[in-house]
Parts: sequence; C-alpha cells; structure tokens
Amino acid sequence: MGASLDDSTVYNHSSLYYNDMFNEWLAVLLFTLTRAFPDIAARAWDSDGEFLLIEAAFTLPRWLDPESAPNRVFIFRGELHILPPSLFPETPSLEAALAAVYDDSIDTRAADAIQAAIQRRIAGLPEKAAENLHTARVIVPAPVAKVLKEEPCLIARAVEGFYDRDIDTMKHAARMEKFLKGPGGEGVEMVIITVRMTRAMYAQLAQQNFQAPRGYPMPRREEGPEKWMEAELGMKIACGFEMMYQERRRQGEEDDSDEDNDFAEELGDKDVDDSFMESYSDALNKELSSTTLEKSFARAPRPETNNEGPSDDAATDAEMTPVDVDLNLVESILNSYSSQQGLPGPASNLLGLMGVKVPPDAKKS
Repeated sequence: MGASLDDSTVYNHSSLYYNDMFNEWLAVLLFTLTRAFPDIAARAWDSDGEFLLIEAAFTLPRWLDPESAPNRVFIFRGELHILPPSLFPETPSLEAALAAVYDDSIDTRAADAIQAAIQRRIAGLPEKAAENLHTARVIVPAPVAKVLKEEPCLIARAVEGFYDRDIDTMKHAARMEKFLKGPGGEGVEMVIITVRMTRAMYAQLAQQNFQAPRGYPMPRREEGPEKWMEAELGMKIACGFEMMYQERRRQGEEDDSDEDNDFAEELGDKDVDDSFMESYSDALNKELSSTTLEKSFARAPRPETNNEGPSDDAATDAEMTPVDVDLNLVESILNSYSSQQGLPGPASNLLGLMGVKVPPDAKKS
C-alpha cells in the first residue's frame, strides 16, 4: 500500500505474514534493494520490535532500546543508519527522520561493529534460505488446493491458524463450512498437491496430535502409512485455513455490526455450538476410554429398580453412573493431608482456612 505524503517522497507500507524465525531473509532483501536503488530508505520490524537490532545487540549503544528505537533505525544505501539522541532528543517524526537520513551532511551511519554483526548474521543468504524449506505431498479439499495454487505464501497463515488454535477457533474446524462444502452444501473433491513450507512449519503440523473433524474424509489406515500421513497433513492444513478464514470473517462482521446483530448471531449459532461441544466431548471420551483415569473416580451408587428384563453390561453401567464429585473431593483432600504426615502442607492449610481440624490418622500412629 503506497501513499504520497508530499511532492517529493513516496511512503510504502507493507505487512508480511510468516511464522518462522527467518527475518534474515527479509533483511537481505532490504539491504540489496536499498543498495540497488540509492534513493530508497527502509525500515523493518516484527512483533518483537526492530529485529535488526536484536542481531547486533552486543554492539549497540547503551541508549538504544525498544522504547527509543522507533523512527531511528533505517536501511539506506545498503547500510544500517541509526539516528542518535544528540540529533533527536525525542522520538522523531517519520518525515524528520528520513530528512536526516537523506542529508549527506549528517552522519547517521551505524558504527562498523554494528554493520559487521548484521552482515555476519545474513551471510550466505538468500541461498541458505533454500536449506530451510521442505516440500510435502498432501491430500486437501479442492478449494484449499485452489487457494494454495493462487497464493502459496498463505500456507504460513494456515499453519499459524492451526498451531495457535483454541476452543473457539476449533468450532470452525468442527463445521468446515468454507473449505469442505460446495456452494450448495455438497461435498468437494479431495486432491493431491505438493506444498512448500519451512521446516518449522512442517514440524508444527506433523508433531501435533489432532483428530479429524466429524465428516472429514480420511483414508483407512489399512491403505498404508504414507497415504495416511498425506491425508493427515492435508487435514491439518485445511482446518488451519478454515479457522483462519472464519476468524477473519467473524472479526469483520463484529466491526460492521451492532450489538443486537451480534446477539442474534450468537443465538442462531447455539445449535451449532452444542453440536460442536457434543463432538468435542465424544472425542475426549474416546481418548480417555483407553486409560485408567475413569476408574480412579468414586461413583454414586446406582438406584435400585424393580424393572425386569435384560440388564445393561458393566461398561454401560459405569458410563451411565455419575461421578460423585463431593466424595472424590473429600477423598482427595484427605489423601493429600495424610501424605503430609503431620507436617505443614497445602491440604492442612486449606482445611485450616475452612475451620476444619482433622484428627491424626490412627492407622499411622
């Protein structure tokens, strides 16, 4: 996005989205660009601030810190320039800062030690960047394949959406309304594509366990581990796109709608949210069923009935019998108190605050 602020200077501001730590590649691009076009000055920063200063942290002047850095650090003619407080005691405006950088009579070039530290960090780039890339074969819905064909860089946003998911964004993945359904609500074709991403992105996808949403077409494991891996990676990418898209859409709707419309949408989504929670609960129960966790809880006694007929099996009885929350709480506190063996501890402190004095354990006396 470019904007002309006066008759002689054009300012261009852009945002890049990525989720690995390869800021060095961008630095190389800006150093090369400003060297090739001497009339261009550039700034670059990320969520941590002026990342170029981080690379040269041990050589910076003591006065330069994240609070004093804004509008003081520029890349100009292939070198780093820093505007000192002797020139601008307070944070300068962008116009004043650029005027000083362009003024050849004012020495704003950073010290040689700072220049050398940054150049050492970016040495070998951009060629070295290829070593950080990974190409993966994945199975994704056709709409996802179309997006990646048009804008391959959006893989970073999809991975970010998947890796940073929470309980709210996972509701979108449970529905998959955008990337798994056609215009009429019908299913979409699954296609095989190759995706290029950084190794960090691939690790973020591959190393997280994630169950496919209900209704998502996954192959049978009998079809082989290779096909399963391709489908699983593609499923995670598709879910990341869905969560990213729906969150951006929701944020846009919130900005454009009033409170009444938001409340109406919330009521309209209640049934869908209930469906998600049911699906989420089923997934949790399925995962916990293979552990001994459920056997560690005391359950309320089943009421006696006079109904005749075949009885449910033991598994059904255990599933339908509610957990006695109060009994489990008391047992846990007493067990914790007993393990203190008369010494101070959290259980005795908690009981003391409630005014409860527990007699010594007769079994251990």
